[in-house]
Amino acid sequence: MWINYGYFVRLPNGVPVAAGNDFGPTEDSYMPGDSMGVKGGKEAIVIAVVKGNAAKRNGFDVMVLLEEREPGQRSAAGPSPEEIDASLRALISDPALTSAPQTIQTEWKAQNKRVVAIWNGVHIRPIAETFHEFLVAVPLKDTFGEAWYKQEISKAESECHAVVRWLRAFRQEGQEHKPLNHKSGEVYGAPATGATTELIALANDLYMLLKVNRLPERLVERLRNYNEFQGARYEIAIAAAFVKCGFELEWIEDRTGPHPEFIARNKQTGEEVAVETKSRRRPGALHQPGDLPPEDELRADVDRLYREALKQDPGRVPFVVFLDVNLPPNTSTAEAAKWQQEIVSRWQGNEQQVSLLGFTNFGWHHMKDKPNQLRTPEFLLSVPNLAVRPLRTPETIVCLKRVLDAYGVAPNEY
Repeated sequence: MWINYGYFVRLPNGVPVAAGNDFGPTEDSYMPGDSMGVKGGKEAIVIAVVKGNAAKRNGFDVMVLLEEREPGQRSAAGPSPEEIDASLRALISDPALTSAPQTIQTEWKAQNKRVVAIWNGVHIRPIAETFHEFLVAVPLKDTFGEAWYKQEISKAESECHAVVRWLRAFRQEGQEHKPLNHKSGEVYGAPATGATTELIALANDLYMLLKVNRLPERLVERLRNYNEFQGARYEIAIAAAFVKCGFELEWIEDRTGPHPEFIARNKQTGEEVAVETKSRRRPGALHQPGDLPPEDELRADVDRLYREALKQDPGRVPFVVFLDVNLPPNTSTAEAAKWQQEIVSRWQGNEQQVSLLGFTNFGWHHMKDKPNQLRTPEFLLSVPNLAVRPLRTPETIVCLKRVLDAYGVAPNEY
């Protein structure tokens, strides 16, 4: 089982910022004082390591706090213990405000089984099953249903649902990387591809939502539908982000008037928001006909989606809009900044109707069977200064940022 490491750089003002993630074989790969090497003319030095529940609440198994120094100054005096503690407090989420629903599971040693509770159901699973295997076998497959799955797997690769293609990739990756001397029940790892990253992200989102309530049947039907899958899948991703921040959801099933996707309520903070989501369709992606244009011709053109989203504002509570640009993932922060700069040039923060505007690029499906070497998602959160219904608590924005920073990785809950 690989350990998910999240990296954060402490700025000169003490504020920690996300700097990506990767995987290691143990929880003890780094210690304070270790060097992470030189990049961009600066050497990254480990100044603190966070493990346990505090790290898991933020989507990682281990969180590493770094400070950038001049090369060769590894032993130079760094921040004081009090300054490091202050940065850690800013880094670690407050469980009262940001904790996801707790996992209810235990080992049934007499039967060599694991018992897992989700919402109002109990699942008896093999004790050797990994958490990722559980996500695929229970939240994912149970949502889509056995009858639907059997119908889809009988189709040719080019004709079946995207989720079934991701499932096949997941199994293939597991078989290709299984050790020659592998014994039943032994856990081993495999590098994630774009397809398997999409699969686990969707399965984990469904798991989060099913912890707090059942999914509306209409939403499940949209997931199964080829043409509506993309929009439903993105709605689920953003809904799960709010659940991870301690919100409860009210799905809006009455479609007669302005209707956001859902209302999110946080009992701890008193925050209540209406949330609308839209995902940009691209030729050749997620059941859309045609071929994706060359990358230099692609634009983050979501203006029309934004105008459509505004029509769903119910008007009585803060209104939050999330838009996914659906572009191929970028390989560097500089590349990601190109579409973000395009977005900023269109929206100058003078919106009055919207309380929070989020732009994301969850585009791992474009990579298909290619190794996913950059798991860090691309997103941009904008808080309009002139919003007539501003958010009540800044903790909502802080938590959503932390959740999105870790999106695409499902931390082990076993």
